[in-house]
Amino acid sequence: WTAGGQDNVNGLGTFKYNMNYLNGKSKWDNTLDLALGYSYFDFDKKPIKTDDRINLSSLYGYDVVKDKLYITANLNFQTQFADGYKYDTDSTNRISTFLAPAYLTVGLGAQYTPTKWFSLNLAPASGRLTIVNDQELADAGAFGVKGALIDPVTGEILEHGSKFRMELGAQLIANVNYEIFKNVVFSS
Repeated sequence: WTAGGQDNVNGLGTFKYNMNYLNGKSKWDNTLDLALGYSYFDFDKKPIKTDDRINLSSLYGYDVVKDKLYITANLNFQTQFADGYKYDTDSTNRISTFLAPAYLTVGLGAQYTPTKWFSLNLAPASGRLTIVNDQELADAGAFGVKGALIDPVTGEILEHGSKFRMELGAQLIANVNYEIFKNVVFSS
């Protein structure tokens, strides 16, 4: 490059789909968000993953205050498609993979919708299940699961690490979906 920088080739595939249902006082909003991207900086080496997500969100709401306040139940599932590596070390140190981690969050609460383009969902009764469906990563205690019990003398695994971790808590979700210009939407 004349102005400096490094030669590279990038590829990114994304897919986002919303499916919403409204009937009487009930609404059901669903979103599927998929992405996978890679960059090549050196064709003699593996490409570097730049984006990787599988995100499924579903929210059921029952209208209690005329399109402004809903009693809600929500579900969110997140994981990734491909192996992830710690690139600052080398590209063989795998730190994640499909379903390792995966997060399943379920919550009960209320959603406030003051406008058509903004909503705020508070779920004070929420549970999150962390899944590490790779025994090597589970044994290492990755993503907060309990790691393996290892004999300090022999280094043998006495008890494999847990593949699951359950947490209880609260969840706050703010959604913005505002049309800035025709066919140009700011979404967050």
